[in-house]
Amino acid sequence: MEALSFWECVRGAWLEGGRFVQRRPFTVVVAFAALLACNATSVALSHVHSSASPISALHLTQRVVTLVRLVVMIVLPVQVMQNVILGARESSFGSVFGKEFWRYLRLAAVIGMLCLVIVALVIGGGFLLSFF
Repeated sequence: MEALSFWECVRGAWLEGGRFVQRRPFTVVVAFAALLACNATSVALSHVHSSASPISALHLTQRVVTLVRLVVMIVLPVQVMQNVILGARESSFGSVFGKEFWRYLRLAAVIGMLCLVIVALVIGGGFLLSFF
């Protein structure tokens, strides 16, 4: 087996990323436009003062923007990895929300929940220990 250096791996990753952009420019443009729109919306909403109600239109809009960001940030890496591993011919364009996406989304949700539980235990444990 041939030994690879770190820079050869980095160069190969950039080459594969460039090939993905060449093969699927529409996917990249849509992802870029969605992230740009989400960031512009977030900046615009950060200057608006909302009411104290957690169900206001501002809060709902922020949650929708976060959800769109989450979906784009999950779909794009899954598509790139699928394209690199399977090749251009084997990875189908119609499988953007295929089983790989849902598997990755479930895994990300489980890891996120575990992180929240760990943080809650650490903060709660530290809070309880401060009384003793």
